[in-house]
Amino acid sequence: MRYDRTFGKHSISAFVAYDHTRLEYKAGNYSDEKWQGFNAKVNYSYDNRFYLDLIGNYSGSDKFFYTANKKEFYPAVSAGWIISEEKFMKGSRNWLDYLKVRASWGITGNDAYTYVDINSVAERYPARARWWTYSDQQYFGTSLSYEGIFIKEGRVPNYEIETEKARMINLGIEAEMFKHRLNFGVDLWQEHRTKIYNVSEGSLPSIIGMFDTRLPIMNDGEMKSRGFEVTLDWKDKIGDFTYGIGAYVDYNENEIINMGEPPREYKNLIQTGNGTMVNYGLVALGLFKDWDDINNSPVQEFGSYQPGDIKYKDVNNDGVINSNDITKISEGSYPRLNGALNLYLGYRGFDINVLLQGSALRDAYMNNNAMWAFYSNTNVTDIALGRYVTNADGTNNWETATYPRLTTLDNDNNWRCSTYWIQDCSYLRVKNVEIGYNFPKQMLERAKIYGLRIYAKGQNLGVLTGVENFDPEDTAAGISSYPFLRTFNFGVQIKF
Repeated sequence: MRYDRTFGKHSISAFVAYDHTRLEYKAGNYSDEKWQGFNAKVNYSYDNRFYLDLIGNYSGSDKFFYTANKKEFYPAVSAGWIISEEKFMKGSRNWLDYLKVRASWGITGNDAYTYVDINSVAERYPARARWWTYSDQQYFGTSLSYEGIFIKEGRVPNYEIETEKARMINLGIEAEMFKHRLNFGVDLWQEHRTKIYNVSEGSLPSIIGMFDTRLPIMNDGEMKSRGFEVTLDWKDKIGDFTYGIGAYVDYNENEIINMGEPPREYKNLIQTGNGTMVNYGLVALGLFKDWDDINNSPVQEFGSYQPGDIKYKDVNNDGVINSNDITKISEGSYPRLNGALNLYLGYRGFDINVLLQGSALRDAYMNNNAMWAFYSNTNVTDIALGRYVTNADGTNNWETATYPRLTTLDNDNNWRCSTYWIQDCSYLRVKNVEIGYNFPKQMLERAKIYGLRIYAKGQNLGVLTGVENFDPEDTAAGISSYPFLRTFNFGVQIKF
């Protein structure tokens, strides 16, 4: 149902809708999924200067049929003000073409999670008790002697569970200047996610014997994210020469407020307060120089080791190095800073376009087979050329070694996440370069051709990075995933 009306400088439009979706499964032991809800939206504008949008959604899914929160309300509001249309801005119209500020706030819901029950079947109804029958043998006395049909309880229901919530705030500005030659935009945003689905291992003591598939699905996860986006574009023409430059930058970060984390014996093990993509591991101090170095260092409980193997820091100062020394070792493998730069030059029929792309503030855990020599019976690459070597006279190259000693045996001490295998994967890539020429129309008219262009194009032409032997954008490219190919194209475009 819709409503539209304009009176004077006021304009109002509104609509109300009902939605019902059903997903049917034709095969497998799955029940149909259903969603139902009402949507409403009101748009108001005044004199093409002020804008206001109000949105409401009241909906739910069958997952929460057995709860007290079958349906919930999700509101949103946004407002904008075109400042350049105000009378007090008349004096700036010779250089300011357009200026708008805007803000929005809203709450959305999410009913999707990936938890399974004790039979590895998707857990559809978190608030419904379930019991399963199974055939098995059980102990009676001291021997496994009885076989029969038994009943076991599924995941403990949570009757208070509700949908995950995300509250989003956005502030933005858009501007066009100097006869639309300069355009830019800035957006600041923050997202606060609450009621995140979680099976909290810290909510119940492990002594009661309940495993992950038995614990109730809770709403005790919470996370905050924030960031900004900036776009900038300049284009101009001087005689027959045209040029343009466009840039884009975005930054994002997040923080775990609550994840149902159990009490930790040591502070370095706590993950709450960190980001979601943080790498956790051991702090490497380098390589063991010799046996005296090993004998004068804390014991490392990761199997046997010898000179040339990785030496770790005793983070919690308990005299031994084990899993209790794991700590945050990098901000994570997801780039927090991304950017792109587009350059355009044109002179008469000739033109050139260049696209540069890059990211920063990203650390990757280099644990693929190309990095770990002979791991799982694989090969060794040039990375190991700087390996630690003990000479026949007992001397070694510890001072210059850049890689642990080589061995064809399992080496649990070395093949684990640590700062030794973390690399800064910041990069700047020449993504695309295209050079072309458009023939003058008067030259083509006699042949009744409306357009003729020849061009040469290259992709992935080069990358500037500190990472060696791997692609910084995807360190598994060419190893376990498809590589980034450097390609060249030459073509002709004809319009008749």
